[in-house]
Formats: sequence, C-alpha cells, structure tokens
Amino acid sequence: MKRFLSILLLALLMLSLVCPPALAEEAEPETIRVTDDYAYVLKEDGTAEITQYTGKDKKLKIPSQLEGYTVTSFRDRAFYDQRQLTQVEVPDTVKSMGYESFGWCVALTSITLPEGLETMGTNMFWYCSKLTKVNIPDSVQKLGEGVFAGCDALKAITLSPEHPLLAMVDGVLFNTVDSTLLWYPVSRKGKAYTVPDDTKRIGSDAFTHVKLESVVLPESMEELADSAFSACGSLKTIYIPSKVEKLIGAINSCDSLESIAISEKNESLVSVDGVLFEKATNTLLLYPVAKKDKTYTIPEGTEVLAKVAFDSAKFTEIVIPESVRIIGSNAFRFCDRLKTIEIPEGVEQIDSFAFQYCTALTTISLPATLKTVDTNPFLSCEKLAEIVIAEDHPVFTLVNGCLVQREDMTLISYPMGLKEKTLEFPPEIRKIGTEAFCRCKGIQEVAFAEGLVEIGESAFHGCTGLKRVVLPASLVEIDQMAFDLDKLQNTVFVVVRGSFAEEFCTENGLHFVYAE
Repeated sequence: MKRFLSILLLALLMLSLVCPPALAEEAEPETIRVTDDYAYVLKEDGTAEITQYTGKDKKLKIPSQLEGYTVTSFRDRAFYDQRQLTQVEVPDTVKSMGYESFGWCVALTSITLPEGLETMGTNMFWYCSKLTKVNIPDSVQKLGEGVFAGCDALKAITLSPEHPLLAMVDGVLFNTVDSTLLWYPVSRKGKAYTVPDDTKRIGSDAFTHVKLESVVLPESMEELADSAFSACGSLKTIYIPSKVEKLIGAINSCDSLESIAISEKNESLVSVDGVLFEKATNTLLLYPVAKKDKTYTIPEGTEVLAKVAFDSAKFTEIVIPESVRIIGSNAFRFCDRLKTIEIPEGVEQIDSFAFQYCTALTTISLPATLKTVDTNPFLSCEKLAEIVIAEDHPVFTLVNGCLVQREDMTLISYPMGLKEKTLEFPPEIRKIGTEAFCRCKGIQEVAFAEGLVEIGESAFHGCTGLKRVVLPASLVEIDQMAFDLDKLQNTVFVVVRGSFAEEFCTENGLHFVYAE
C-alpha cells in the first residue's frame, strides 16, 4: 500500500510539473462608463477614476461624484488638450492626477488643487502656456518632473513653507527630499544663475524656455535628467562639475549654446574643441548649436553619437568615421542645412527619428554593416528622395524607393521627397512600421496587395490628403492610431467583404466600399 501511495504521489508531482495548476482567471477588461461630460472607470476600491472629459465648459468645477461613485483620481491625459478651459476647481476627494492630465490646456489660467491631493503626475500641466498661478497642497507626496514645462506665464506657486516635500528657494522650485531642482520659472529675472550648493540633480524640463545666458552647477551636482535644459534659446555657456557622469539628452535645442565647460576633475566627461564626449564609452554627447563649423569631422575613435547629439546644428557637411557604431535617436534632428550624408561602413544601428526634420536632406547612403533601424529615422525629411543601399544588403532592401527590413518585410520609411500621389505596394510587404508615412500630406491613394498583415501606430498620421485606401483581406491588425480617423471623412476605404479591414472601418465610422 505504501509503495502504491508513493507511486501515486510521484505521478501527481510529475503531472503538476507538466500541467501546472490553473492560474487565476484573467481580470475582465475594465468597463468605461459614460455620464454627462465624463468617461470613467471603477477602481478596485469602488471609487471612480475619470478617464476623459468631453464637455465644453470654460470654467469647470469637477464633480466629487459620478453616478454615486466618489471621484478619487484622474487618469493620464484625462483633460488633455481641452483648449477652451480657463479655470478649474478640483474636488477634495481627488488623491491622484496622472501624466499630462491637463496637458495642452492652452487657455487655462488658474486651477485650484485640494488639500488631500497626494500625487501630481509627470508633465501634468505640459504647455499650459497661460497658466499664471497654482497651489501645491501640503498633502502632495509625489510631484512628477516636468509638471510645469511650457508654463511660460506661470509666476506664482502657492506653497507652504512647512511643505514636507517641496520648497521655493529664491523663486525656484526644489524637491528637498532628494535635492532636485524641479522648475525654474521663465519669468524670473536675470541672465545668470548659480544653482545652490548641495543640489544633486536637475529634473526633466526644469529649465525649459528660460532666458538665462549662463548656468553654473555646484560641485554637489550628480545628475542632469533628460531634457533638463530644453529650448533655452539664450543659453550660451554652462559649467558641468566633476560628479556628473552622464549628459545624454540633458541639453537640447539650446540655439545659442557656444561652449560647455567641464571641471578638470571630471573623470567621465571631456570637451574636445568645444564638443562634449563621454570618455569610457567613446560617445559624442553634445555638439553646441551655436558652434560655427560649416564642416564638422567627428574624431576617429568615436563609437556612439548620442541622443540629440547634433540637435539643430548649423553645419552643412558632417564626416562620420568608420569607428562609429551607433547613431542615437534624434541625433541629427533639425540639422536643416545638411543636404547629403554618407553613413560609413561600421555603423550597425540607427535609432528612431535620427534625422528627423533634416529638411534640406536629399540623399542618404546606408552601409552594408547596418543591422538595426528603429522607427522611421527620416521623419519629416521633406526633400529626401533617395535612400542608397546595396542590392545584396543582408538586412535591408528598397521597395518602390522605401526602406524595408528583409526579415519580416516591414516598411520602415517612405522618403517624403518622392512626392508620389499614388502608391501601390506588392504582396511582399507584410507590415507598415510606426510612422512610416507620417506627415506625407501629398499622398492621395494607397493600395496594398494581399500579404499585408499589419499597419502600425501613426503609420499614416498627418496624411490628410488621402482620398482612397485599398486594404487587403490578409490584414489582421490596424493600430487605432494608424490614421487620423477624425480627418478622413472624405476618404474611401476599399475592403474585402467580411474582412478585418471592413470591421475596422465599421467600428470607426469610416466610409468604405467593397473590392470588386
């Protein structure tokens, strides 16, 4: 009997390894409820979270209850782009407000936040350009970075001197717990600013649009967050102390920047002819926008061109050595005087939007060593008419002039300079990548053959001239943001009866006809 039980237990153990116990049932998709001017969901605690405001009020008093449920939070972008809002009062039941919850409310001048609010999400008032005053309650325990980025009219933040997290120091907002400078007001007077001693970090978008000409960081400084200095049009010089080890993406679109001074004690960063490098990784971090070279030759030995490294640079020619392996995202963004560029053998990776808004660029050549190309690197290159690549390239090919990845036949980029009104693609094309045709306003007709299975996010964003789109029966996925759905009332979609494309058109109220 014991032997039988042992065998039975062993069998059950083996069975459990092959067929593990049933997992808990997947949670049902949340239900979006709609009432009056609000959409909301019920949270696990039985309270309501506003997901979207659809009303048209200019002066808005947000209700504390929706259909009997207490409102305790706003989801990301809940009031995003409500351009008519001028004043807002938030009820005292609200504890949390998400990412960009009031982003791009460009007419908003004032908002009253309640005592009891605990979380203010990242970029919460992103580019609320007319916001003049705001209060931050003592109850706030978490303030996301970039909360006031683009709030150029903001002059007054009401903040208790006893606030447990935040402090105003000479008109500048700090997180006192982690010694971070969070926001420098655009309206603050003065051309130079010395960051206070003991400050360890500059937060994201902390200095967006400021009119300073010079900034000195203290020796206590350890980190500059992404876009810490963004679009600082007057900034000419900045001093980087010894403890700062990385600066990727921290300084961008500062059109007057002439030089970057580095502490002699800094073991990680170095300035070479005014250009900033990271020693250990041989990374070119930042080329000052106001540097006056017509031609710039990247030093041999450089391996990485960092994110936004050459953002808005004014040279007309760039020489890239064969030592370079990676070109980072937006590395050459707004280099609007570059007409041609040759990517040398050795480059293996080009990240998303690497050449975005190189509006004079007409031709670009890609090497045989190239292995990875991220989201459309040539977005908004209006004159780009030719991508040069070897016919036997192992990873990429050209189809109708478009850059295509061979492995899964994903169309990555359509050169805007081709200016075709009618496009037809062969069955070899299986996927349309993210933003592949983005902002190509001149395209009027697009026809995809059987074989296409997926159209990615924002693939045709900004293609407002579309009149006719042929979608095959093979399609099984169209990203909800693939087209500007609200601008295609006059566009005819040609679909196969009973296909996924027909279902997509029906669900989104698009005009369609059946293929013959």
